[in-house]
Amino acid sequence: MTELPNVRAVTGAALSLAKRGWHVFPLDHPDNARCAGTHKRCDGQRGKHPVGAWSRIATTDPQSVKDRFNGKRRNIGIACGPSGLLVIDEDQPGEFARYAESVGQAIPDTYTVRTAKGTHYYFQQPDGQPLGNAEGAFGEYGINVRGAGGYVVGPNSAHASGAVYTEANPRAEIVPAPVWLIQALRSDKPAGTGELLDQIPDPDERWWRDEPMIGPGKRHAAFVAAAGWCLEAGLSKVEAVPVLRDVFARADNADGKYSVDDALGQLDDIYGRYQPGERRKPLPATPTTDEDQFWSSRPVLAAMREFARSRRVAPWAVFGSVLGATVCQVGPQLVLPPLIGGQASLNLLIALVAESGGGKDAAYAAGCEFLFLGDDPVFTTHVINTAEGMDASYTNATKDGPVQFNDTSLFITSEIDTIEAEVRRNGSKLRARLRMFYMGEATGGKTGKRENWRAVGRHQYRGALIASVQPSRSGVLLDDADGGTPQRVLWLPTTDPGMPDQRPDPPLPHESGAVPGELQPQGSTGNIEIVGQHDRIEIEVCQTATDETDRAWTEQLRSGKSGLNSHANLTRLKVAAALALLDGWRTKVTDDDWELAALVMAKSDQTREICQKALSRQARKANRTQAVLRAEQEEVIEEHREQRAMRAAAGQAVRRVKKHHVEHPEGSCSTRCINQAIDSKYRKQLGGTEPIIERLLAEGLLKLDEDGRYLPI
Repeated sequence: MTELPNVRAVTGAALSLAKRGWHVFPLDHPDNARCAGTHKRCDGQRGKHPVGAWSRIATTDPQSVKDRFNGKRRNIGIACGPSGLLVIDEDQPGEFARYAESVGQAIPDTYTVRTAKGTHYYFQQPDGQPLGNAEGAFGEYGINVRGAGGYVVGPNSAHASGAVYTEANPRAEIVPAPVWLIQALRSDKPAGTGELLDQIPDPDERWWRDEPMIGPGKRHAAFVAAAGWCLEAGLSKVEAVPVLRDVFARADNADGKYSVDDALGQLDDIYGRYQPGERRKPLPATPTTDEDQFWSSRPVLAAMREFARSRRVAPWAVFGSVLGATVCQVGPQLVLPPLIGGQASLNLLIALVAESGGGKDAAYAAGCEFLFLGDDPVFTTHVINTAEGMDASYTNATKDGPVQFNDTSLFITSEIDTIEAEVRRNGSKLRARLRMFYMGEATGGKTGKRENWRAVGRHQYRGALIASVQPSRSGVLLDDADGGTPQRVLWLPTTDPGMPDQRPDPPLPHESGAVPGELQPQGSTGNIEIVGQHDRIEIEVCQTATDETDRAWTEQLRSGKSGLNSHANLTRLKVAAALALLDGWRTKVTDDDWELAALVMAKSDQTREICQKALSRQARKANRTQAVLRAEQEEVIEEHREQRAMRAAAGQAVRRVKKHHVEHPEGSCSTRCINQAIDSKYRKQLGGTEPIIERLLAEGLLKLDEDGRYLPI
């Protein structure tokens, strides 16, 4: 096994490579106590992870190279793109030659580096059309390719096995990539896919395959699209693996955001839900949104969109506000039938999603005007602060116990920060209260003194919450997936990509007519009569909605899986009921109501995904910041350890030389003598005895005699 190069030798090697015009940067070294790579997680491939954003820090500047390598145990990375290099990485000896022979060619003499498993063959990139990392026709061979968007481990680096990347022919020229190699890498047939990949007729469906380099912002979409195509083309999961590996190889992954496991993970997801050859269908609760179909389906919806645009606010945000106000115009005696468990409430939780200043408050105001609610609606409006505050909008605490004075409230919060601050408060019950509120369950405890009770009975109150939510602040709702909060929320955007340049004329406000007497709430009359179970009015639900709800719940019970869509059908049913009420106070959910509610839920899922992605970006940014801080901290610790080890080793070496000189005044000390004096752990940590002796000579603690042996100063 080749002796590992010391720190100074690696720095010198990095400077030599930079002098050749190759852009170099530091990599983790396998002998470091912990991986120094600035990635989100170490995959165990020690010695190969970049220390920093390699595509930005790779350089040929000598001083920058010294600053990044001096005094640190590092491997050398070479950025192939800016260096003009195309490197064939042979993981199995003889594989490159095997391919060349199969096409009647021979590998030209060029600069090569011996690796732990095989050989790196260095070539010049073709002029004007640099090649990336795609393996092309090499998919069936033990060969990887690194070009534009990729990097290789350079010579004088250490492999985790203990082997050293070694120049096989240091003086050899780097020759241009031969034509047959370029053709092989530009082949359209990755291994295992046969002729299938050529059968993608629509350019919009094959973009993930045609792009030579898939940049940031497209990588995840490319993985998903490729996995979906493989399934629909009938490939088995095993046959699909090379396709996803090819897509990953062409992804610009300089930021280290994705690993090949992330790409292959899409196969686990797609093939876990469908069979090869099956055309993927959306889940029943989340069909593809056709907004024009929704808005043009009924006169009231068409008028609502036109009214919203005339007020320069988003139609979906107005729609959410209208739904909330509509259900608050009927009393708690109107309930959904017991399709799953008991009777269900019409109470709604609505999130209007946009960045700060996105027009959420204006949307609510426009919604109230569209419904022609006037200044004195039947429901009371409250700003939500605490769980206790919600209870207090319905009941008064008296010495004889709680007295309900109101049965209908609309809760509004202009910024989700208000709810977040309360939720983070130790002992807050707000999240639990929101979940109970959604179901119409009994709220308010009967703990403490009787005069402090504010209990509200099951199905004795009606309400809706309309919350303004910034995507990056949506965690207060989405983080409670285990508790079930995000599943109960209807997420709607306050943006409108179709907003016309010319403001349309506003239609007349919607006239829905008077609420039938048996549906009206008691309001804030001061003394609410309790509605018994036999006095409740059940909304009639179409058979389609009943069957789909039953199937979804049965599948969930059998699988034991819930996730973010576990309450999707109940929320959809509430939306369908609200649409029926909006259409002349109907108390029957029709097939049409159910289908329109599906379109609303699709928009809700899309909007919720925007929030999830915003939180993911925020988390990744925080993780990257923490990773950089940890890496810098570990560098300081490692540097301190090396300095401490150097001091200890230098002391041992000097003491040995001095002792030898005392015992043998005419003699001097050999390298072997010094090597025996230095503790083996220090030699290993500092890369051998040589750098220790070099340091002692440089600092004037030892000197050389004419025979090249060592004497004390």
